[in-house]
Amino acid sequence: MIDGVVAFLLRWWWVVLCVAAASALTFGKMIDREILGESVRDFRAQLTGADEWHLTLPLSRSLDYRWVELAGSGELRVAHALGAAGTAAANTLPAAVAALTAGFSLLEVDVWLDSEDALRCHHGPEAPVPDPGDACTLARLLALLQSHPRIKLILDIKTDFDRTGAAVLRLLDRLGPLATQQTIFQLYHPRHLNAFSHWAEGRALPGPIVTTYLSPWSLGHVELELPRLNVQAFTFPFYRRAALAKRPLVGPSRLVHPIHDCSSLAAARHLGVKGIYTVTALRCDSDGVPSSER
Repeated sequence: MIDGVVAFLLRWWWVVLCVAAASALTFGKMIDREILGESVRDFRAQLTGADEWHLTLPLSRSLDYRWVELAGSGELRVAHALGAAGTAAANTLPAAVAALTAGFSLLEVDVWLDSEDALRCHHGPEAPVPDPGDACTLARLLALLQSHPRIKLILDIKTDFDRTGAAVLRLLDRLGPLATQQTIFQLYHPRHLNAFSHWAEGRALPGPIVTTYLSPWSLGHVELELPRLNVQAFTFPFYRRAALAKRPLVGPSRLVHPIHDCSSLAAARHLGVKGIYTVTALRCDSDGVPSSER
């Protein structure tokens, strides 16, 4: 038995080492997130000089964030991938229609600039198939929303940010003021903030959302910087919620993603978030219990 274990280790020592290292790294990230408030994450980001929010210029002017109050005293519900995230219907026009019927005031869509310079509703990482003529495009989606002027559309850009953003602006300029006022950009990096400042000049774009999904900095670091940057809303991954659990609810409005089940919804409500990225099919009561179980 012992000889067999030794022989295995001698033959596969590099696999064992890789697995051990990966486990240690995962455990370390969990400790940093759950106990240390992502302070190790901040230290690492400071060493690398990546995405320096504290050196970024603020938005050129205060922007319209009235969309944050669309839900009144309740929580904002954002239709994640047009309300069908994780299903074959994600980022499709039927999903958008279902979300509108369900009463969502905010729809989030993944936007992909394809090889024909068309703005497709698509996540990736693979390129979308050729448009058969009725696929979800940003133009068709905004046309659908023309009869719902209070609805806002959040863009999660999946291809080159500058090129895709420029294509979006050309479309908005062609469609007119209503489409512009309905379109909320989601910004990943400090340089996106600088680009957005230029895009907002002369256009009635609503205030953007900063997403911390790819940020190397702690959630607390980004949250503290956003008021100085004139940003009043940000979204963060649900699995990193512990990094904000002990921080007071001050500054920008917090939104969280993804919330696709009732237990996650209950935990999000405990954090006091302003909004959730969720799916149309989610049905929970005020206690976070699936409605079907009542």
